[in-house]
Amino acid sequence: MDHPDDPAAPMTMVPTSSQDLVQHLRGYEGRLPEAVRRPLLAAGAPMVPALVALVEDALADDQSDVGWALLHAMDLLGALGDARALPVLLCCLDLEDALDLRVEQAEAALRALGDRALEGCVAAYAASPRDACRDRLAGVMSQWGLHDARIYAALLDTLQRTPDLGANYL
Repeated sequence: MDHPDDPAAPMTMVPTSSQDLVQHLRGYEGRLPEAVRRPLLAAGAPMVPALVALVEDALADDQSDVGWALLHAMDLLGALGDARALPVLLCCLDLEDALDLRVEQAEAALRALGDRALEGCVAAYAASPRDACRDRLAGVMSQWGLHDARIYAALLDTLQRTPDLGANYL
C-alpha cells in the first residue's frame, strides 16, 4: 500500500501542527525525499513552531516513537535557518549518548544555522558544565569559518581539556 503522503503525489497541504507533521514525516526512513522536503521548506517560517514542538515533544517523552520524524524535523530546522530552533537544538547536544542520531542531527542543523546560532552557542558553551556538550559545541563552531574571538577562546579551551579534539577543531 502506498504511503498517504506519497512523494510522487503533489502535496496539497503542508501540515502545521506537530501531530500532523509527525504523521506526515513518520513514513520516510533515511533521507527525506526532495518532493516532500521542498514544500516544507517553501512554507518557511510558519513551519518552525510545529517543527520545534515536534522535537520538544519527542525529547520530553523519551518513550514516544516518532521514528524518523524527529530527525527530519531537526534537518528542516537547520535548513530553514530560523534562530527560534536554537534552544531545542542545543538541548539535543546535551544528550548523554554521543552516538545518538539526535546529537548528530542537531550538530548538522546547528552547522547549517551558522552565524545565526553564534550567540546561543557561545552562551551555551560558557554555561554548560558537561565537557561532552562543550566539545560538541566547539566542533560545530569550528566548522562555521567565522573569525570571532569567542570561538577561538572556546577552541583553545577545548584544546586544553581534550587535546585531540581541540587540535582537530583548530
